[in-house]
Amino acid sequence: MADNTPQPEQLLREYQIKYPEENASIRATTHFLNVTGQDNPTNNTLVATAWIFNPHTGKVLLRKNTEQTYSLVNEPLENHGQSTQQAALTAITKSSGLSHLQLYANELFHLQISLTRSTAKEQFYQYNFCFLMYTHETAEQKVSDHTTIWVPPSHITTDQAYRSVYTAAKKWQLFCYEKETIA
Repeated sequence: MADNTPQPEQLLREYQIKYPEENASIRATTHFLNVTGQDNPTNNTLVATAWIFNPHTGKVLLRKNTEQTYSLVNEPLENHGQSTQQAALTAITKSSGLSHLQLYANELFHLQISLTRSTAKEQFYQYNFCFLMYTHETAEQKVSDHTTIWVPPSHITTDQAYRSVYTAAKKWQLFCYEKETIA
């Protein structure tokens, strides 16, 4: 029997099995997805993010923001009839400037809800669906008004500039402990 659950909700169900301690974020994101299908006047958005790693160098690709902080590479997620994973890969490829980016797995790697300000008075939530992606490319690039840089994961836990990616980095440490290396 086929599961008729829309794909983002299915990803959240699978994620909840793996990370039951994140139930509040999962429920909030599920609520957002349900409300978005109706007439939703908010600016809240679903965003594709990626923990992009190079298996040869061991480094991860981060976006250097204008205020000297770092974040995961991200882009608003627009489905256009694709699976959530494929839509994320398409969006992140565009946003990162990488030409040979691949999904490591079809499952959701990390879920994060961020409060963002567009102006002094306007704020909205970003529901970040983070996927593991990898590439063998090593170039740092200027894409749009952001610069991407390769960073050793060990730097993330020692510098406040990386605080927005700290929880994803902790998951990455656990992931590396549990998984085999990629050729």
